[in-house]
Amino acid sequence: MHKFLTLITLSLLLLPISVCAQDSKPDLDKIFSTANALLEQKKYAEALVEYKKVLALEPDLEGPLQNGAMAAFFSADYKTAKELGVTHFG
Repeated sequence: MHKFLTLITLSLLLLPISVCAQDSKPDLDKIFSTANALLEQKKYAEALVEYKKVLALEPDLEGPLQNGAMAAFFSADYKTAKELGVTHFG
């Protein structure tokens, strides 16, 4: 019984740590939405910064890769556009 109570107590003590860890991860959807809004406003360099934030956390997400490449291309950052997988638009 003592081991069970100890386990429960430890679980309750560690719960706030795990909740805080989840809260510290940026909201990818919010960052992606911000990047998309900047892209629509033709603020390509600013959008690229936001797409890079998403890709730093989730490097294989197709939307940020494609949109980031487009933002890079239209801000004349051809090296980044190529790194993100785009060689041309047309």
